[in-house]
Amino acid sequence: MSEIFIRRYYQEENIMYYLHFIGEEAVRQLEIHTGKRLRYTTEHPYDDDGGLYDQDFSDVEWPADSFITREEFETEWNK
Repeated sequence: MSEIFIRRYYQEENIMYYLHFIGEEAVRQLEIHTGKRLRYTTEHPYDDDGGLYDQDFSDVEWPADSFITREEFETEWNK
């Protein structure tokens, strides 16, 4: 299965999202906002602040500038 890495900023929420998909399923997610770095995985999909992206990758038409490399994702994930 292919791995896809996404970065999207949502201005209305002032949140930067990083998503790691394997096939259609999000397996890791990082949210950065208001001084918080929230991490979600398939092993820890939810907490009081939110949860792992639950739509299929193909449910969204991702803009071309959303796609990042594994290295970019891992750099942010490991901060």
